[in-house]
Amino acid sequence: LRAGTSVVVALVDDEALAQRVRDAFREAGALDLDTARDRWWSALPQAERGRFEPVEEHEYRCGFEAAQWCDNRENVRPLHGELVDRPAFRRGFERGYDYRTSRALKRSA
Repeated sequence: LRAGTSVVVALVDDEALAQRVRDAFREAGALDLDTARDRWWSALPQAERGRFEPVEEHEYRCGFEAAQWCDNRENVRPLHGELVDRPAFRRGFERGYDYRTSRALKRSA
């Protein structure tokens, strides 16, 4: 959204209609959520993302992304379960929180 993109949500009653809507969005050039999230992550400079081992990327990234919308790691436990206790998730959450708050400070200056 910060880059001038939009989000469209379609509420449908059945899977057949949902597939037709996904196809129409795709034909119009829209990105699905996973692709948009991957592009956002890839566009972050390495310094913003922080450091992690390749085997930790999933856990670290889950923590980083969770910190973009939540201030308290415990509040994401219903979504991520025991993953929130993993060291890589905790480091990602901390780095993601720092990233989010630094961007908020830059915007308010």
